[in-house]
Amino acid sequence: MKKVVIIVSVLVIAAMALWGCAKPPEEPLVPKVPAVQLPTEIKIGAVHPMTGGCSPAGIQMTAGAQLAVDQINASGGIKSMEGAKLKLVVGDSQSMPEPAASEAERLITREECVVLMGSYANTIPVTVQCQKYETPYVASVVGAHFDKTYDWIFRDFNMMEYDDQEIWGAVKYFTETRGEGPQAIGMLHNDGEWGLTSRSIALGTIEREGWELVYDDIFPFGACTDFSPYLTKIKAAAPDLMAISMCLPDHTFFSKQLMEAGIDFPYGVMSWGCACEDPVFYGTVTDEEVEYMFVQEDCDIWITQRPYYDYINDPIEAEIGVPVSAYGLCGYGVVWDVKDALERTQYHRDLSMFRSNLHDALTLTDITEANCADMITLPDGTTFCPALVRGIDRVKFSQGASPGAEFWQNTYSHGQISQNIDGVRIPMYPTVVHPEGTPDFVWPIPSWAER
Repeated sequence: MKKVVIIVSVLVIAAMALWGCAKPPEEPLVPKVPAVQLPTEIKIGAVHPMTGGCSPAGIQMTAGAQLAVDQINASGGIKSMEGAKLKLVVGDSQSMPEPAASEAERLITREECVVLMGSYANTIPVTVQCQKYETPYVASVVGAHFDKTYDWIFRDFNMMEYDDQEIWGAVKYFTETRGEGPQAIGMLHNDGEWGLTSRSIALGTIEREGWELVYDDIFPFGACTDFSPYLTKIKAAAPDLMAISMCLPDHTFFSKQLMEAGIDFPYGVMSWGCACEDPVFYGTVTDEEVEYMFVQEDCDIWITQRPYYDYINDPIEAEIGVPVSAYGLCGYGVVWDVKDALERTQYHRDLSMFRSNLHDALTLTDITEANCADMITLPDGTTFCPALVRGIDRVKFSQGASPGAEFWQNTYSHGQISQNIDGVRIPMYPTVVHPEGTPDFVWPIPSWAER
């Protein structure tokens, strides 16, 4: 019996020794998730009119956008994505709707841009493509009225209704201040997207205000060198104030031929901007031809007095041979809007998810001087927020800003009304933009013979 107990004990001790030397059971295998490979380059697209009647604006917008891309890349790229560099891919709309649509589709489907910008003219074709392919479209210059749901559209530029309010608001303010104003209105608009939209909205305002519309006509966009048939009819209608929408070269021909015809408008010419926001235009006309003209300006026309002017202007002027304009500023600023959103965007290898994430980041955009994450410090120590160089105080997108339509609009966007006096465009309305020490607005307007 003792022998049996000893044998069992030896076996137990041996088993315990073996157990102690054995390896502990391995934990169940857990599959490892590979780290997301962040991009080294992010393509951002822009549809601009690089050829055709709107090319001066398109070339300037592209130069502004490329300058912003170069500055962003030089300062470290998209820091939240380990310094991924931006690449600007430009599509030429040729100042026409069909090429604008096909170029937008190319940038989205073949170039695989994560976002589109632009487009100055022919906005709706680009909008339709971006909505179709669910690609964010940050519109830097817009000449269209949106009356449908385009929830992939982010508009940092004025709505056409804003332009209309500023133009006719100025007319009412000048009238109330001087105690006299127009009763009979004439209008001549181009037949492009921007001109027809401006005309459509203005018709409603003129009717509501009780002014008499004595002349209303359209002309072929970018294709009119002789305005004499229109001027003959305008002279016969005898409007008190003439409202126009013209780009280069149309505005140049109209201005020269109007002065030659000697047609007087007691309350002047009110332009919807475009050509007369462009320094190039003022090289094609004389000061006398545009004296006392009112202009709806979409950007800071006193940019030359800002401390950051040389920083933005010099590279652009060296590239395209003309100073920075409203269009250059718009092209520049909107790239910084995109950069701000990309820093807050979760990258995804699936392009559609990446675009969706960028869309969501754009909806949360809120850029002011106080919270600007991309403040630039100049050599003299002054700082500025590059997204706000257009002369606005904030970029914040709100949906449903236009009745009956759904898109994302920067409701803090605004313009101003200037008047050309002695060769200088002076901001006149709203009154807060009128600089101290500069001439007040002239109203009514001296006749050609009195000037």
